Amino acid sequence: MSNQSKTPRFLLWIVILLMLPVLALPVLLSKTPEDFKMFLWFYPVYVLTTGYLAYQCYAQRREMTYILLTLLMFSHVAVWLLPDAI
Repeated sequence: MSNQSKTPRFLLWIVILLMLPVLALPVLLSKTPEDFKMFLWFYPVYVLTTGYLAYQCYAQRREMTYILLTLLMFSHVAVWLLPDAI
């Protein structure tokens, strides 16, 4: 395996940084009505899966990594707007 196919450490830090908003899930759950809390329980699973896949696919498909991280940012915004939209 050559050095070009390795995933750099800075990407690991970016992925971890973009996954940190999921730690505020208890605050988000307290703001959300009972009818919509089911959707929020899938949120951490999605965040962890997306972060893992973005890190894993960087070596061969960098564009896919950027797409996944962008979608992750948009999903954070959407989930945090959920309690206010109801």
